[in-house]
Order: sequence, then C-alpha cells, then structure tokens
Amino acid sequence: MFRTTDKVKKISNIFFFSILVLSVISIVSLIATGPNVEGRTEKDFYINLIMLIVYFLTTCGILYSTNKLIEIYKDEYPTSRKIYNLFVCISAMSIVIMFCSLILTYVYMSTFSVYSLLCIFLGYIPIYVVATYIVSKGKILNKENDSNKNIMNLIAVIIIMNYAINAVVLVLQMLFDVTDIIIILPNLCWAFIWIFIVLIAYKLVNKEA
Repeated sequence: MFRTTDKVKKISNIFFFSILVLSVISIVSLIATGPNVEGRTEKDFYINLIMLIVYFLTTCGILYSTNKLIEIYKDEYPTSRKIYNLFVCISAMSIVIMFCSLILTYVYMSTFSVYSLLCIFLGYIPIYVVATYIVSKGKILNKENDSNKNIMNLIAVIIIMNYAINAVVLVLQMLFDVTDIIIILPNLCWAFIWIFIVLIAYKLVNKEA
C-alpha cells in the first residue's frame, strides 16, 4: 500500500503513519492507566480518549485516501504542487481535530463557542477550498515554470492563505468582542497590507518578459 518512489509521498506516508502509531500507543496507554489517575477526571479521560481515536481515524482516512482513492502526488505535478497537497492534508487533519474538540467541549462541558465554529466554517474551510481550487487550475504551480518560480509561488500561496485566515479570525474577534478593538485593528491592517505586498511580489515574479 505504501510502496512509492515519490519523495513527497514517502514523507507524507511516514508523517501520517507516525501519527497513527503514536495515537495507537497513546490510546493503549490511556486505557491501561484508566480514569483513576491523580489530576485526571473521568471527563478528561473520555475527552482525551475520543480525541486520540479521532487522531487515529483521521490519519487512517488520509493514508487510505492518498494511497488508494485520490492521487494527489501525480508524476505530472511539480514538487511544489505535491508539497502544497501535503500541506492541505495536514491542515485538513487540523481542522477535523478543531471541530471534534469543539463538539466534545459542548458534550462534556456544556459550553459551545459560536466564535470558534465560525472561525472554522468562515475562515479555514472556505480559504483552503478557494486556494486549492485556484492551485488545481495549474497556472500557479506547474512544470512549465522553473523550480525557483514554483517555490516562490508556493510560499506566496501559503502566506496569503495564512494572512487571509488571520483577517477572518480578527474580524470575528471584533464582532464577538473576544479581544480589545485597539489590538485587533492594527493587526487586521497589517494582515491586509501583507496580503497586498505578497500579491505584488507574486505578480512581479510571474510577470511575463
């Protein structure tokens, strides 16, 4: 199942398989010690157990999907595109973990954060979907570009995604009064400034001679 000559795919398999093994070890260790440990409540035990199971199932799903169902490390993709796909897989796992943590907090602690939910569904998910759609069109990362240009484009995409997510999160913080607006506004301005700067840099790097 894991036989491959592609370096990025090998790294991906090793990374997710390592998390899978660690999650299994952690689950066995947690069950062996049980909830009757000093400083650990029964709620903590079940929350930790469920989260570890989520880690296990998520990594299993990613490993199976990337090796059997979806070919995201195709030979026709440049290395930069493969690295981007790996980055998206890791980010997808993080989003699943965040969402499950939110649900568990509601189930066991009877507290629900609408702010955190909106950060996931208005920030992370839409930006990753839009970025992946744009990258999948093959104009930003392709084998026609030289490797340096693809690397610069990859860095630009990731930076823009990061600052776009930060901008959405900052706006939500302002709407839900999570942080003082005096702190939010300068950070929000800097987020848009950096997005603008990176977009200009991207245009200059990809400017046709």
